[in-house]
Amino acid sequence: MCISRLHRVLQEALLNGLRGPLLGLLLIAAAWAWTGSPSDADVRETPPRRAFQSGGARSEIVLKEMLAVLQRIDQRLERLEKHVVSQAEPAH
Repeated sequence: MCISRLHRVLQEALLNGLRGPLLGLLLIAAAWAWTGSPSDADVRETPPRRAFQSGGARSEIVLKEMLAVLQRIDQRLERLEKHVVSQAEPAH
């Protein structure tokens, strides 16, 4: 009877002694699995910084925009002129 009691005390001591480190290892493994490794991190690329544009570079952009607007106006005027000419011819 004394041996079984000793066996039980040793078994409880062993379980209680290993419970802390095993629980710690389990928590560390779970945290690592949950967060992933650093190599799994997303990499964000920052957009390239726009350098200051000098007057000539700015002028070129503005002139290209003006050219596009003037071309649209020219196309609209051409359509209006064709419409006016087609309406004026039947009146003769």
